[in-house]
Amino acid sequence: MNIIQKILFPPVCPLCDAITVEPLLCNYCYQELSFIDKACSICAIPIVHATICGACLKQKPFFDTLICPCLYKSPLTHIIHQFKYSKKLYFARILSQLLLEKLCTQNNFNLPDCIIPVPLHRSRQRERGFNQSVEIAKPIAKYLNIHLDSTSIIRHKKTQSQSQLNAKQRIRNIVNAFSCRKNIDYQHVAVIDDVVTSRQTVNELSKLLRKYGVKTIQIWCVARTEH
Repeated sequence: MNIIQKILFPPVCPLCDAITVEPLLCNYCYQELSFIDKACSICAIPIVHATICGACLKQKPFFDTLICPCLYKSPLTHIIHQFKYSKKLYFARILSQLLLEKLCTQNNFNLPDCIIPVPLHRSRQRERGFNQSVEIAKPIAKYLNIHLDSTSIIRHKKTQSQSQLNAKQRIRNIVNAFSCRKNIDYQHVAVIDDVVTSRQTVNELSKLLRKYGVKTIQIWCVARTEH
């Protein structure tokens, strides 16, 4: 955006319409986000008095670690809903920026061989018109100069929304939902999703990647629930 454009059409915060330096959140709305502080070192669920949560101690997930900046709370819920269900794709930049900021604060951070966005079933993607995980992944892959692989893994099983199911139903719903279209030769993969709730979706995808010899699997998501 050049100087004249900035004067005539200054960027505004998409939540409150306050003028901003960039077309991202203003400082006030940014501070309203619920950033994760102390959390499980594996699944990033908020915990205070331990480094690994009870669920991960009981059964370690197939992924190594989950990196997530925020809890799935307002106003982030509004941003994600508008992005996914109202096709406001410009919100993808905000979500990518939040995740990228978190990634850049990680100690001893090693770049993966590739980024794999969680795939949608073809009918869901046709209905929505895009895959939200791909849209979030694109700016991150470009900034970090990492290969973005959005074709190797497919979601061949049409599943219900995980948010509508209880814990046992979520496991049955997502089991064997993914398949690999070709042999992959990655040692370190980052799986990107917008929201992680019960971990079942990203865990099932990680299970598949393990079968293909992937040694290190990170989950990168913008938000996760508290439970």
